[in-house]
Amino acid sequence: WYQRRVREAVVSTQSTGIVEVAVCVFCVVKKDAILDASVKGGEYLVNNVYYGNATDTDIAAINSIQYLLKCCGTTGKDSYNSSGFPRSCCDDYVYEDAIAGNLNLGLSCGDAELYTDGCTDAFTQNFNDIGLGIGVIVGIIIVFELFCVIAACVSKKHDMVA
Repeated sequence: WYQRRVREAVVSTQSTGIVEVAVCVFCVVKKDAILDASVKGGEYLVNNVYYGNATDTDIAAINSIQYLLKCCGTTGKDSYNSSGFPRSCCDDYVYEDAIAGNLNLGLSCGDAELYTDGCTDAFTQNFNDIGLGIGVIVGIIIVFELFCVIAACVSKKHDMVA
């Protein structure tokens, strides 16, 4: 009974490890496509604001992205038209759900500082940093699973000898 359980655990762990490696390889191979699709989505949102077609949802998305990434537009404040840029381009902006759909365009940040980095660069940097972190964590999990499989095999071998 015990040996059957160990064998099942080993097979299960090996299968999980294979799936994890396959997902990691897929993500590495498709990383640029995922990043490109995300950047195009951001450009779509900024273009909607630029041409005056933005919905409240678009505006809330722009405000939250700029607030979280501390950036402005796709390439900077010039991504927006001469009407100004959203207040979320300023470092004193406070994101609140109740006002997130309000574009609140302005030509300056007053006493606050304007984010000069575009969101495309900020997103790309964060995407790469997070991807590296996830890769390291998955790598650690795979090594731990491999250790568990080896320990189970050694344990099984000693049980058979005794």
